Amino acid sequence: MTILFEDYFYNASSLAECKLPADMWSWSDDGRSAKTTYVGYYNSVFILPKVFIDSQGRPFGKDNVTIEDFVNTGKTLSELLGETDAQTVSRLSFWIYLAIARYAEKVQDTCILKSGDIQNVKSIGEYGCTTFIEVIQSLRKFNSDHQHLFTYIVKSNRSGKNKIDWTRTVGRTSPIMQDDEPVYLSFYNKQKKINYDEEIIVIFYSVLQYLKEKYFFEEQLNLNFNLIPVHKIEEMIEDESGTLLLNKVRHKYFTDDLVQLWHLLYVFFEKAEKIANKGYIDEFVLARSFNNVFEHMVDQLIGSKKLARLKKNKDNKIIDHLYIDESLLRNGKTYFIADSKYYKEDRELEDASIYKQFTYARNMLQYNLDEKHKGRKHHESMRDEFLEGYSIIPNFFIRGSVLDSAGIYNYEDEKIEFDTKACDRRFTNIHFPNRLFDRDTIILHNFKINFLYVLAKYVEGEDKAAKERIRRKFRTEMIRRYDGMYHFYRLTPLNGKTTEDIIDLNFRSLIGRAIRPDKDSVHLIFAWEKNAAQEDCVEYLKALRHIEYKEFTLAELNGLV
Repeated sequence: MTILFEDYFYNASSLAECKLPADMWSWSDDGRSAKTTYVGYYNSVFILPKVFIDSQGRPFGKDNVTIEDFVNTGKTLSELLGETDAQTVSRLSFWIYLAIARYAEKVQDTCILKSGDIQNVKSIGEYGCTTFIEVIQSLRKFNSDHQHLFTYIVKSNRSGKNKIDWTRTVGRTSPIMQDDEPVYLSFYNKQKKINYDEEIIVIFYSVLQYLKEKYFFEEQLNLNFNLIPVHKIEEMIEDESGTLLLNKVRHKYFTDDLVQLWHLLYVFFEKAEKIANKGYIDEFVLARSFNNVFEHMVDQLIGSKKLARLKKNKDNKIIDHLYIDESLLRNGKTYFIADSKYYKEDRELEDASIYKQFTYARNMLQYNLDEKHKGRKHHESMRDEFLEGYSIIPNFFIRGSVLDSAGIYNYEDEKIEFDTKACDRRFTNIHFPNRLFDRDTIILHNFKINFLYVLAKYVEGEDKAAKERIRRKFRTEMIRRYDGMYHFYRLTPLNGKTTEDIIDLNFRSLIGRAIRPDKDSVHLIFAWEKNAAQEDCVEYLKALRHIEYKEFTLAELNGLV
């Protein structure tokens, strides 16, 4: 198993060991190194996304290894990373492949995808597979699905009436030599029958043990068989004797499950032998622009299929992710607009991306108003007809991140983290200070999300419960950020005045600074920037006519505290 990294320049001297064809490399200007811009699977080589290289150029954030170590040292993954992280990386490599395959199936984007497989496998029931990596996944799935079958066979064959007749077994069967000792794969019992079903199970578990050591899978191997050693399986692949062994026992299995298992094992050895001996054209699934795949992954996690038509704006700008959720002010629904960024850890967001995101917000606001003017369904929370103000439009970036101080994340971690370092003054577009509810006030947010979690959810398929949780997390983090940026006050009429009265009396003082949550509300919400003096805010509020005020937070309003 060879691990490479996207966008990393490898020395020219090590390119042969990287096992990729020449047309997959892009050379540096000085001709001394080359990088691949692909992500995916090529025979036994996995090319991982660039996000797994941290800002200091370390693979998986590890101090004790370099990127070249995965090519040049000849060490195993467990020797380089330790057993636990080796299993994580192995699992990651397979999931990257599955994600690209799923993207190819859903999107069929031939501009970014490159795939090839000459030796197609006939579909084997639900374990249909076409590539070597899918054969491996199918073998693992067969193991997890048929534990009861294996246990039943072992108990039946090792019951009293099925005791092994060692005299006949030794005299009539040929063993495999292991450490100068014979290992028998088939046996004669007291009924003069060979346990052929145990023979196929021994081969199966021996292959799983080989895959466990080579690819670091966590497999259940608990039936206490004398298995074929891993080095022997490797020899069987090299000399093409695995398929010969299976052909000898081809017609000795009569249950559907064991026939299916025989087919899977035969396909495994056939493909492994051909890969080892270059017996057929390369087998690969690769993405040239993995950012497109990542965008699709994030959209499955948070996006709305119902709003797909609105993602393409009239000015030909295309929104990455769009969905409707509860407003930050809890006064109905509003649009959430997001843009996913597939960057290295140390890369900053470009000005062009930021200004595009401002434009997306303006476009969606105008669409909402156009629908209103045409008398069609619209989201009333976006505009306050009384104060001519606009509700906050949630607008944010999502960046995939894989590393923290503890090392490699796990796949179940739904971690979302607000990136305070990346949100500088470029992320705020305002025409007037202290006017949060002005049409031209647009504030962007930047979040990091666990790349491995997004990947896992994409491979597993759409999960509505996870989508709801992730959307809630984004909304909650935005509320907390606004609470850190603004003082919020509830304004209530005094002296028998109505809400309409205090709006008329204080219109110029409130426009852009306050909003009526909905048409039936008896109070207004007023916002004042925290970087301005709070005493100025209090003086400003005192000058309002027939109004009392009380400070609160959006978190309190939304029941988060």
